[in-house]
Amino acid sequence: MIGVDVSNSEFPFRSVAVLGPGLLGGSLLLALKQRFPEVKLSAWARRPEARQEIRDLKIDVRVADFAPEAVEGAGLVVLATPVPAMAAVVEAAGAALAGAVITDVGSVKARPAREVVDIARKFGAEYVGSHPMAGSEKGGMAHASAMLFEGAACIVTPDSDTDQEAVQWVVGFWEALCSRVSLLDPLEHDSVIARISHFPHTVASAITTTALTDDPSIARFIGGGFRDTTRVAAGDSDLWTGILDENASEVAPLLRALSSQLTEVAAMLEGGDTEALRGFLDRARQLRQGCPSRTGL
Repeated sequence: MIGVDVSNSEFPFRSVAVLGPGLLGGSLLLALKQRFPEVKLSAWARRPEARQEIRDLKIDVRVADFAPEAVEGAGLVVLATPVPAMAAVVEAAGAALAGAVITDVGSVKARPAREVVDIARKFGAEYVGSHPMAGSEKGGMAHASAMLFEGAACIVTPDSDTDQEAVQWVVGFWEALCSRVSLLDPLEHDSVIARISHFPHTVASAITTTALTDDPSIARFIGGGFRDTTRVAAGDSDLWTGILDENASEVAPLLRALSSQLTEVAAMLEGGDTEALRGFLDRARQLRQGCPSRTGL
């Protein structure tokens, strides 16, 4: 494949193109330039203002006005666009993708597994999905960081038909950026991420609106507990609308299960059932204590 150096055990690609970079794509560019300055970088964004933001990173990256120009000769192409736009971006890049490995940083994998794979292969490329668990409620390239992926979990999502050599190259890419890589089937990924990311984000938004809608001025009294619990609710609403729309079939049942559990807890409080309440809180405490730290396995 073009731009692939399988003899290099430290980093598998000689050139990387990032399409549509925001927080994650910008952080990738910074991390690659810091760790592997010899790797040739290119990038493309649809809006001229976004292309200027790439230039403002002040690193050696070729900024293209059109997607085919950005991916020409790249060994790895990283899709950092919203998931619904990925198929159209790959189609637009077209024959310039020939010989490349394509991955992405999207939070939902079922749609790319259905759509992007076939388009990529039509142009002689191979798609292997990725999801670095390294985002922030502070979006955009202005908050990009070369350290964003260090110690973070990254899920690579091949299916039974994915080229295994391409899978290993993508795994090697994320490991070179010091991420902890695991493999999941695309549908399993969406189920797991619904539970640990999409569902909590929705709940954080519900907590925020329930607590503050009647009197937003009480926010002046909040402490660390409220801030920690609701931090992600400050995320970009357009981005999260797209994510939740894409994974609605997994998130909605979890919200209904939570509603049922909250009804039970409310009944414990109203009925003065202290033992049941203690059992609920203790079970939650034990489960939370079993969660790994960011750098744990």
